[in-house]
Amino acid sequence: MEQFSEEVRELHIYKDYLPYHKQGEIMAKIIIPTVQIEKANGYDGPAAKMALSSGKLPAPSHTIINPNYQAPEKLSNIREVLL
Repeated sequence: MEQFSEEVRELHIYKDYLPYHKQGEIMAKIIIPTVQIEKANGYDGPAAKMALSSGKLPAPSHTIINPNYQAPEKLSNIREVLL
């Protein structure tokens, strides 16, 4: 969401203090329309950690369904999808 995104951060603010620190950060703002977001899954942190440590994928504790979601098949003009 563009209105909540951050500005590009400069990691070389203190160049005199870290003269050999050559790492940086590349960041791009990506705008995703709400009609392309199908749902959001929420996870319980400790339960997800236990599931992952036992080699399993965690199950979401709650799911929010977007009522404005449009399936891509309805919006696409790819020939294989239309036939």
